[in-house]
Amino acid sequence: MLWIKRTWKLLFSEPLAWVRYCFFQPERFNEELEPTSMPRRFLHMCRLAIIIFVLSYPVTLLVRALLIFTLPTVYSLQEPATALPFFFVFDPMWAAGLGILVGMLVGTMFGVRSGIALGLGGVIWAGTIVGTSITNTGYVVVLSASLFFDGLIFGVTLGSSKDSRLSSRGRAATGHLLGILFAYVLGIPVGALGGYGGGIWAHEYVHPLWSIPVARSILGGLPGVLLAGLVALLAIGIVRGTVSSRYDIIVERAISTGTAFCIGAGAIAGSALGTVAVITQATDFTSYIRASLPAALVAAACFMLGYFRIPLYPISGFSTYRAYRASRQQPTRVFEYLHQSALYWDERVYSHLPGLTPMLLLATTQDVTRTLQEIKFIVTERPSQRTQVYIVTLEIVLSELEGCESLKQVSRTTRRLGEILPHEAGLIDQRWVPPFTKLYEASREAGRYNTSPGRQTQRDALNDMIDKLRQIYPRIAFDDANMNKRLQEIVKKWTQLAQQGLDKLGQFPEEAGYIENPYICGSALKPNNRLFVGRRTLVQQLEQALNRENQRLHIFLTGERRMGKTSTLNHLSSLLSTRYLPIILDLQSPDILSSTAAFLSKVANAIYTTMDARGARIRRLEHALLQEAGRENEASCYHLFNEWLKDVETLLERSDQTLLIAFDEFEKLEMAGREHYLSLALLLNWIRSIIQNHSRMTLLFSGVRTLADVNPDWPGYFVNVKTLKVTLLTPDDARTLITQPLPGFRGEDIFGEEGVDEIIRVSGCHPFLVQAICDELIETLNVERRKRAYHEDVVTAVENVLQSWSAYFQDLWVRTSAPQQACLKALKCLGRATISQIAQQCALDEQRVQQTLQELQWRDLVLVENDCYRIAIPVFASWLHV
Repeated sequence: MLWIKRTWKLLFSEPLAWVRYCFFQPERFNEELEPTSMPRRFLHMCRLAIIIFVLSYPVTLLVRALLIFTLPTVYSLQEPATALPFFFVFDPMWAAGLGILVGMLVGTMFGVRSGIALGLGGVIWAGTIVGTSITNTGYVVVLSASLFFDGLIFGVTLGSSKDSRLSSRGRAATGHLLGILFAYVLGIPVGALGGYGGGIWAHEYVHPLWSIPVARSILGGLPGVLLAGLVALLAIGIVRGTVSSRYDIIVERAISTGTAFCIGAGAIAGSALGTVAVITQATDFTSYIRASLPAALVAAACFMLGYFRIPLYPISGFSTYRAYRASRQQPTRVFEYLHQSALYWDERVYSHLPGLTPMLLLATTQDVTRTLQEIKFIVTERPSQRTQVYIVTLEIVLSELEGCESLKQVSRTTRRLGEILPHEAGLIDQRWVPPFTKLYEASREAGRYNTSPGRQTQRDALNDMIDKLRQIYPRIAFDDANMNKRLQEIVKKWTQLAQQGLDKLGQFPEEAGYIENPYICGSALKPNNRLFVGRRTLVQQLEQALNRENQRLHIFLTGERRMGKTSTLNHLSSLLSTRYLPIILDLQSPDILSSTAAFLSKVANAIYTTMDARGARIRRLEHALLQEAGRENEASCYHLFNEWLKDVETLLERSDQTLLIAFDEFEKLEMAGREHYLSLALLLNWIRSIIQNHSRMTLLFSGVRTLADVNPDWPGYFVNVKTLKVTLLTPDDARTLITQPLPGFRGEDIFGEEGVDEIIRVSGCHPFLVQAICDELIETLNVERRKRAYHEDVVTAVENVLQSWSAYFQDLWVRTSAPQQACLKALKCLGRATISQIAQQCALDEQRVQQTLQELQWRDLVLVENDCYRIAIPVFASWLHV
């Protein structure tokens, strides 16, 4: 009995599971079952042969029976009464064998999935068409019947594979349909011509074979295939040479599907004409071609039905509806029934599954956390069902928000709102993002109120919370009036809680000895932050470079770390004219430089998001398309991106706007090229092309090192790039940052004139160190409940900064060369010194010292006054170890 079980598993149960996975779980099939080597694919196809026959042969018999019943003369039977059983069973059986052999060959060469599809379709087509001829009455009906099933099978196969996750699936489907239609227009007449010639040649030179109908079909089909293949290649060359968007989804799908169907049409037409070539008159030739066109239309229509998986939908839909009915009877088992439904075993359902939404709503009554996990699975793995979960997510969130009875509970909703808001999460309808964003911001203000020790900060937080809530318009937030009413009640309750908090604060006197700390150190300033002061000269330089009439310059922004480069980039939108659309890309993010496709996808998404926010409607460039183009070569990714960019620049030209794309930490490009994540040569050439040829795009690069420091060959790529330096603040700007970081802040009263001067002196007007010292001073005053700082407090604050931010000073030191370190040590000892004094102190020749001091001046580490040099930042000098 054991060998029977093993044989059953080997030849029936496992192959049947493979077929099921092929159509219902294509990703699992690709990951677990699709072999990579041809020998293993051949073994798989051998095991699949029996199950392919078992599944397709009964369908073939049923189709033949219906055809014989409706069209008795469609098959060539000399003795219908006696020959029917033999004809009915045996003829389709050996034809099915040929179909399976073709499927095995294709599966071995190109993949098991293709072999399964072609095997099933080939058996039905060959088994249905055998025994008839193009001269028989009703031949078109037979051909249409066979192609009906072939179209469905191939449509489902393609729909389950590479197009399954495309958001532009409609465009891909259009490409497939156009490819099929043009394939038949080309393939049928060309294949018929090849089959006609092959049949004539066989009659003249291999007459014994020609007398066998099957041999005539093969001898006609082979030249039909070859001629159709050549025509398909010629058509591809013409299309790719004339259509501007070479890798546009419509064009690519039309080419791939059209090529396959053109060859298939050539085979069908060639085999059909090959059998009757000698008896066919020239006047009959075109009539045979026209007769095949209706069958081609049937195949195209059925392909589209299969492509959208409509034949499989009743199976999947019934499964989910049955799970819903079972869940209503046993709600505690709702998650079990959900996992047993088609939601989990059918990876590609494009129509809404009936009962899914009410089943998920039922699940929320059992376990909200598990329901959210199911929703995330659906959004990630079953994106076609995404709209069904929106109402469920809305129900979960509104229920949680309605349960808030205190500001502490309101602040706890930040996590939940933060989960659903990101566009990438896809958990809610994007039309609902504005009200939920304001609720999220209001909940964060509630959290700021709960965690802040200062009364003024608490008042500001509650006032900001009320302001955020006022920006919500509940009556028009959702399409459902009941949901709008619930949202209105939530806004009303939260507003009341905030007002109660304000009233409570008003009952207590102002907290003594506490000073609000406005200083920010350690991170870049966000847009519109009032701490961003000075930089007037830099802004003027930017405007002059960007507004040149003859030729706009591109920008390279350089300066030491924490000097304010990223803060400057973050404020571009408020500093520059509205004609410029700033886009900031952080090259420190590991994913952006993981590949050429990833880099261009990030750039394209940033452009799309920026322009979409300003009402400019452009087509999104799918990451999947860039990945697919990259499989050919990396240069194809740039070609696809540049073709897409043409549409973007057309819109920019109409609105007289310019994209300003800023690449922060550009030195990371060198690392990505060194690690072979992407081709650095191609990227640099693309950058040079953008700089020289795209007037509606301006590139801005930001980094610590200069172009020549990164790589001596790089400056040649960055033509028309002007270097602007982010340097130390002026003393006046540093004083403003210390005394008036925010309106109403009285820094001169807190630090005193002497303290302000000392902060400016020891920080060297370095923006980061100014804020770090002031931050330490405010923290010290609050701990000691004092309102005024003195000179000794500044000394203590400097010591704390040296300890707290030692990593910053260490980074400065590590990035200095040996000669630079020697000169800095010399200046540490000498204080102020000339070039000759420094050369004598560090044992270097004067020429080398002069060059090194120029490098240190560029880095804002050394200043020169009256031919005497000194360390620019006294705090850094205190850190140095001689």
